[in-house]
Amino acid sequence: MDPKYLLIEDFMSHSRTEIDFTLFDSALIVGQDKANPRESNGVGKSVIYHAIKYAILGTYPTSVVDKIVRDGTEGCKVTFDFGLDSRMFRIERSRRKNKTNLTLREQIDGKWCDQNSVKDQKTATETHDELLKLIKINGIAFDNAVLFSQNDLNGLASAKSPDERKVILKDAVGLSFYKKLEEMVK
Repeated sequence: MDPKYLLIEDFMSHSRTEIDFTLFDSALIVGQDKANPRESNGVGKSVIYHAIKYAILGTYPTSVVDKIVRDGTEGCKVTFDFGLDSRMFRIERSRRKNKTNLTLREQIDGKWCDQNSVKDQKTATETHDELLKLIKINGIAFDNAVLFSQNDLNGLASAKSPDERKVILKDAVGLSFYKKLEEMVK
């Protein structure tokens, strides 16, 4: 998956944030509060990652889904464009009045199709299932492949031995299943 563009609207601490991923290959997000670089906690750095994960996987960093909607607003929306196998896709996931909406569009001849164009989905659940088939990655793999979070001591970077790293990578890319099959065959 090759990220191209992100638009966050009224999602948690962000009122409106746009990121054009075509301008860089990787990023280190540094935040500051009250123009003081020593105060960077709680300014919305992680929310950018959570918004992307919400768009792609439908997960959110809170136990109550409505808490993702920015205080004082009626809904939120995350738009994420990405390339995959020379095709361009747009995910739009929004939350308004206790309802989540999801669209998945493909860019054809420079225009985004008006309907879910990957397959003929009728519900957000069907669209979500098609999206997962398309991207072929789970939440664990996404977390380990994309984010090195501040104070995260549980990931690949903190593994002390090659065996620990193997376990983390196998879980991340879903290879544990094949180990079970191998043991069954033996």
